Amino acid sequence: MHTIRLALVCVTLTIASMAHGQEVLDESQMMDSLTDILWVDAGEMAYFLSLLQLDGTARREAAAAHEAYTDRLVETNAVTRKDGAVEASWDMLAMEDQVGQMQEALFIKLKAIAAGAGRADSFGRVEMARRREATAFLEDSNPLGLDLVAIAFEAGVDQVSIRQVLQRYELEIDPLYEKYVAGMPKFAHLAANPPEGEPAQPREIELDEEGFPTDEEMERLDGERATVLARDERAKAINDRYKALVAEALPEADKPRWLLAVKRHEWPWVYALSQAERTLEAADRLDDLTPEQREQLDTIMAEHEAKASAINEAWAKAIEARDAAERADEWTAWNTQIERADAAEAQRAELDKATIGRVRALLTPEQLGSLHAAPREDPPA
Repeated sequence: MHTIRLALVCVTLTIASMAHGQEVLDESQMMDSLTDILWVDAGEMAYFLSLLQLDGTARREAAAAHEAYTDRLVETNAVTRKDGAVEASWDMLAMEDQVGQMQEALFIKLKAIAAGAGRADSFGRVEMARRREATAFLEDSNPLGLDLVAIAFEAGVDQVSIRQVLQRYELEIDPLYEKYVAGMPKFAHLAANPPEGEPAQPREIELDEEGFPTDEEMERLDGERATVLARDERAKAINDRYKALVAEALPEADKPRWLLAVKRHEWPWVYALSQAERTLEAADRLDDLTPEQREQLDTIMAEHEAKASAINEAWAKAIEARDAAERADEWTAWNTQIERADAAEAQRAELDKATIGRVRALLTPEQLGSLHAAPREDPPA
């Protein structure tokens, strides 16, 4: 559910490339970006359909609407390719606006289908999901970047057992997103009560003769920061409470998967699948391990999991404490927590290196030749 965040990143990269004198973007790079960035893909469509709970004819109509949208997007890309590379950022922004209009048309169609199927109320869940998606580009530590509904869907946990809990969560947290998107020109149309007329543009900071913000401006900025911090604290409290409520409602078999999925969204750099874990998984898939090798591998896996869990917890706590210190303007504590986070990260790197070495020492040359451990995929910036 990262369409909007990546769109903003792509635009930023475009402007940055022009600042360095690059007037023409690489065609394949830009078109691949547009395809990946501005696409309501099959995974997102499945997510929205799960919120709508459509079935039968209505579900087929929604699938057909998505297919028509996809065909139009492909046609738009083809038209853009005629003249080779797309020149200058304003052409790319125009392309983004065009695809954005196509997206809106798709959601209008979905809303009509939902209403026809007696699911008009359920479409409100889709609208709330889009408001949450609008904050997906925020830094990982911002609680407004955490969407428990999307995490539950992506984790594949039992949806029936947690439906009522998640619906209460949506109603409780949505006002924070509503106010947030209403104040953003790019996403104001997603608000339940969008501002009338043209969205207000961010006002410029008032500077004094020496180029510093005036006293009045600093007072205003401090007030805005206090409002944002209060909103974030409220969002964190809601998310923390509902993380536990979802875990309580889930079947026992789904609880570990849910808790790990939440951690990977809260602390992606900490809990992303490491190279050591990928190596262990690849070794575990080998079908020619001897009983002795299997026993030793199980021991290595258990020891690695126990040590990694402790290090990861310390690492995540240091990051959380660092962010709390930053919000409180406690910079000595901030530096201390950065050092602790760095130390934990170094510990994890040492553990991963040692685990990989143990696995490789356990296997025969032939088994090593069959070991296919994909490299670690770092989480998006």
